[in-house]
Amino acid sequence: MTTDDLKMLPELIATGKLSKKEAVDKIGGFINQNYPIFGLHKYDEDFRSEIMLAFLERGEKILDTYHKDTSDFFTYLFTNIKSMVNTKKKAKAIQALKDTIDLTEGINLSNEKMCIYKNYKPYERNLQEVPYAYKPKNVEALKQMFRELSKENTDKKILVLAIKSSFYITDQQIKKVCQMYNLKEEDLYDAIQYCKDSVEEKSIKRSKVQERRNFAYYHHKRYSRQLEKYSEPDFQDDYVTKNNLLRKQIKHFKNWKRLNKKFSDGFLFLRPTNKTVADLLGICERQVSYYINCAKRDLEKAKKNKKTQA
Repeated sequence: MTTDDLKMLPELIATGKLSKKEAVDKIGGFINQNYPIFGLHKYDEDFRSEIMLAFLERGEKILDTYHKDTSDFFTYLFTNIKSMVNTKKKAKAIQALKDTIDLTEGINLSNEKMCIYKNYKPYERNLQEVPYAYKPKNVEALKQMFRELSKENTDKKILVLAIKSSFYITDQQIKKVCQMYNLKEEDLYDAIQYCKDSVEEKSIKRSKVQERRNFAYYHHKRYSRQLEKYSEPDFQDDYVTKNNLLRKQIKHFKNWKRLNKKFSDGFLFLRPTNKTVADLLGICERQVSYYINCAKRDLEKAKKNKKTQA
């Protein structure tokens, strides 16, 4: 088939002497035999095969969109083949860039892990950390012990606050509370464990939300690092990939900020209910609320006195 024969194909299709599928096959054969005409000699055989497959898939649509009043068929075909070549080159460039970014991210992540491993220090228990969860003894015996304590005419404000903050109280604070109320440390640890068990479901839910927040932060930083590459001259023209990364970075950044705000606003504070504390101490819920409110007022007075003295 010559170039002149190629130009006659649209007329043969219009008169019904040739089907579109047959025309596509003939054009494919012409391209395969005369690929240097279309500039395909500059590429390897695999690339030429991909262009041929792309043409065979889109060939009938290309024939449908041809108008003889616009240009001759050969010029129209040449333009379409060039467009396919440019599209394929751009796709390969984008894929190569993504592969490079993935490799870079993998190296960075590996370096971060190595850095963490090298800086690892043996674990040493800190007196200020939340105490280890002791295995509780018989709950009824524990409640009875605190009921006996409640019969005494002592201010239980500090004790109520200590049990209410079971998830956050430290070993040092536990010792001070035990000295104040003449308690065994083991008994107070058991009471704290009892209260921690009462909010186990909340604890699980809070951990899941923390994982979501950490996931959002990791990907926000990951996409931010990738976007930094697009400020370089070699990557500034790739608007599609850049906008896609920017959209993902903004999405994860918003999620991270939203979840952080939830935690700063007191989302799922791990505190036992007033009823749980009341049952344990053998008092009513109103007394628990009363002790907490008294502690708040005392704190406000202390702040005012401190400001006055200053």
